[in-house]
Amino acid sequence: MAVNHPIILLAPVLRAEKWTSIDLHKANTLEQYARSAPDWRVVDIAPEEGLASLPFGKRIIRDFLYPWRARRMGAQYNQSGTRPILHVIDHSYGHLCAAWQPVW
Repeated sequence: MAVNHPIILLAPVLRAEKWTSIDLHKANTLEQYARSAPDWRVVDIAPEEGLASLPFGKRIIRDFLYPWRARRMGAQYNQSGTRPILHVIDHSYGHLCAAWQPVW
């Protein structure tokens, strides 16, 4: 019987936010997953940020594209038979939790 290892959908803060401390937290989180659960697959689900330079671009990405991507990626991996887990790096991105369950 094949073991189906968990898939973690990692939801980091957008790079356009320029939150250095949260970027460091993301790096530490990835390191901890690699050390404690090397068989788990971690997928960064942050959307492309090409719109960030436009007026309201960051807002469109954060409030519409990111939740849409979380739902889409979750559905994609759910079809593979492994129910993914969403790991939101920063609480200010908690709105992503409404797009997906379960969460950490």
